[in-house]
Amino acid sequence: MQLTKGGDTRQKSVYAGLKLTASPYVLVHDAARPYLDIADLKAIKDTLQKEDAAILAVKAKDTIKTVRDGYIQKTLDRNNIYLAQTPQGAKSHILKAAYEKALNTDIPFTDEASILEYCGIAVKIVDGNYRNIKITYKEDLDDF
Repeated sequence: MQLTKGGDTRQKSVYAGLKLTASPYVLVHDAARPYLDIADLKAIKDTLQKEDAAILAVKAKDTIKTVRDGYIQKTLDRNNIYLAQTPQGAKSHILKAAYEKALNTDIPFTDEASILEYCGIAVKIVDGNYRNIKITYKEDLDDF
């Protein structure tokens, strides 16, 4: 195992790790998602055997609104809305190249899928699981 110093952003930290990998595939996972199911991990790994990039995601259950200045602008079709999770993975050389391109922008990417999307790389959705929650606030643990 190799360790590296992270950067001042998630993007720079992930890229620092990417530069050290010799594996043909890489998965990026948030420590804030401690309930990853081994079956979901296997599903994304299997998907990467056929696809250049893939992420875990779950279908939105709620109605989604876009809002501007406190007023609803539009209701989105939730049948086409997925909530991204981690791990997110890709062939290493593809993700490294995407990160190198993204580092030269001022775009605040929030995950690997958005960087890959920016670079024109197709990202396959792998059905995730609603238990793979992201613990951001104290309330996120209320059901556990």
